[in-house]
Amino acid sequence: MRTHSTRPSAMTFLVCVSLLAGDLRGQDVSVDSTRYVLEPVAVTVTRTGVTDLQVTPLSVTAFNAERLGSSYLNNLPDIADFTPGLSISANANIAQITIRGIGSNTTLSGGETSTTVQVDGVYMARPSTALLDLIDVDRIEVLRGPQGTLYGRNATAGTINILTRKPGDEVEADARLAYGTFDEMRLDLSLRGPVVPGRVMGGLSIQKADRDGFIENVNPAAGGPIGEIDRLQIRGKLRFVLPDSLEVTLAGDYTDIDETPLYYAKPLRPTGLGESEFDDLHVVSVGFDPVYTHETRGLSATIGYDLNDHVSLTSITAARRSDMLIAADLDATEIPVLRTEPLPEVQDQFSQELQLNYDTDRLRLVGGAYYLKEQVESFFFLKIFPANLGQLQGRNADTDAWALFTEGTYDVGRNLSLTAGLRYSRDDKEGLGYGGLYAIDAGPSPAPQFEITEQAEFDALTPKLGVNYRVREGFLLYANASRGYKAGGFNFITTPGENSVFGAENVWAYEVGEKATLAGGRAHVNMAIFYSDYTDLQVIEFLGAGTERVRNATNAAIRGSELELMARPTRDLEVWGFLAYLDATYRGSFATFDPIAGTPTDADGNRLNNAPEWSASLSSRYTWRLPTGDFAVRGEVTAKSRVFYSPSNNAFETQGAMGLLNARLSYATAGGRLEMALHGRNLTDKDYITGAALFLGPTGRPAQGRTITAILSYSY
Repeated sequence: MRTHSTRPSAMTFLVCVSLLAGDLRGQDVSVDSTRYVLEPVAVTVTRTGVTDLQVTPLSVTAFNAERLGSSYLNNLPDIADFTPGLSISANANIAQITIRGIGSNTTLSGGETSTTVQVDGVYMARPSTALLDLIDVDRIEVLRGPQGTLYGRNATAGTINILTRKPGDEVEADARLAYGTFDEMRLDLSLRGPVVPGRVMGGLSIQKADRDGFIENVNPAAGGPIGEIDRLQIRGKLRFVLPDSLEVTLAGDYTDIDETPLYYAKPLRPTGLGESEFDDLHVVSVGFDPVYTHETRGLSATIGYDLNDHVSLTSITAARRSDMLIAADLDATEIPVLRTEPLPEVQDQFSQELQLNYDTDRLRLVGGAYYLKEQVESFFFLKIFPANLGQLQGRNADTDAWALFTEGTYDVGRNLSLTAGLRYSRDDKEGLGYGGLYAIDAGPSPAPQFEITEQAEFDALTPKLGVNYRVREGFLLYANASRGYKAGGFNFITTPGENSVFGAENVWAYEVGEKATLAGGRAHVNMAIFYSDYTDLQVIEFLGAGTERVRNATNAAIRGSELELMARPTRDLEVWGFLAYLDATYRGSFATFDPIAGTPTDADGNRLNNAPEWSASLSSRYTWRLPTGDFAVRGEVTAKSRVFYSPSNNAFETQGAMGLLNARLSYATAGGRLEMALHGRNLTDKDYITGAALFLGPTGRPAQGRTITAILSYSY
């Protein structure tokens, strides 16, 4: 495997900030400059209505629909390169999200993730449902750091809010057709408008995405390339605006996926069992093509009622179902050693949230209750060919989770505000694991050789305290202290006699930051400095032979800083960027497995998974405004230092420092209704991996090389 080193240019970034910021008070800005000030960035992360990002005392990065389209960002992993502290990858389309060094590689039905993902306020409980392609999205909001008060359980790393477009009384239509490398074809269609003007509005969106595999499989026994895409999504909304300040929104979505996904397909060191050449990351030799089918569907009802000018009530009721089938050649070689049978995971969830908002000139208060019922049933059958054995694992997990929460901000004076919040969360879990070892030819016996039945209860109080001081108009200072909680769960891959329950993970986090609007509104410069103290950290380990385990192995200390920039130096030039530093290490002795030495090793002081010390991004767009339309050129550079993918920090399960270059050329007709664009990603064709795991040996998940995509868009 080739790795490439590219140091983030911190000095260059800071020089750009200095040049663009100008005088802090903005007193030297001419009157004409106000014609091209930055537009306010709307966010809803505080759950007290829409606020301006620059007066929201949280670490938030927001992407509106225009920015998502202009950077050709089609799913959540695409936004990670432009968000400080965020790393997102997909193992066969199952989300692995890390924020500020905290994340989860587990896909087990008995475990939880560290970042919550919400779509229109509905929590997506399984990592397999968090990475659906973006369809009819209005904006995405990424909150960094624990969000225990407002977003609750499993938000120890942060939360991601996805908000889709709301139909109104104006007829709106959008269409996008894209074709690119590896015969990528994407079609997005959406229509919104009135059904009964002023009373009933509707919206319908359809997306179809196809792409050939970009990993060549040279084994003639297999079917072809790996990493293809074949997806269909449909989303619909009906919005009712009723008398007496009552509004009801009904929403439904459906997704169907059937593809040969990308997984840990590339051996990272020779095994001697037959594999592809190691100097080409995008060539493998596996015995059969992976399988991934996934059908999801969901319904939700959001009811908003204004009791008076100061008090409003919101109810969000949702039910979702996920049917997934997955199989892979885990040894990643042409010799049959470790393979899984295509066996299912079925998940059902029901959630109910009630929010009460109180808003006056000096007090903004939100409180409420939340309930989640989740049932997951999954099966796993691993074939171990040299021993002619099959390992069966059946896993059933039921969760009842509920919470009570409140958070409020009080304006003590004209410029000083205090924030306080508290949430009580409780998880009641039941789990059943069963299985055993069987002869492959005979298949699994109806009677399991072992059975593990567990019950566990987890609860936590997660408070928050904050102080916000407005130094002047457009310059906010803030400080927050908050606690986060991640529920425990079950390991159903253990053998009888081992402890199959792992405990909850907790964190205290502290952050100070500033949000400055500079140069007469032409620049936003936001900075945060943070420290997080994790106890009973849930550590995911790959133990070989397709086995992973979660345990409360140790503690962790995380400190760092983030600087974000948005600027419009001239009417035609726009700039975005960030620079982030992260020191994230295990704190406390705990033994983990080193696959290179084949022996246990102490991970104390090692870096956490997916936690680069430095990361940076710088994007700019210049527009030539012509009588017939606008011609624009956009460039994007992203870079990060080395990351590790296992607690042992071994030399194979890692990706070296690297940088990526993207570019876009576009022409939009006058009025902006029709746009033609050419988008290039990873233009220097860097080879790198986005994850690694230990099965027969260390194996990696290759990323795509250079891609060029032609895009035609129309808006009405």
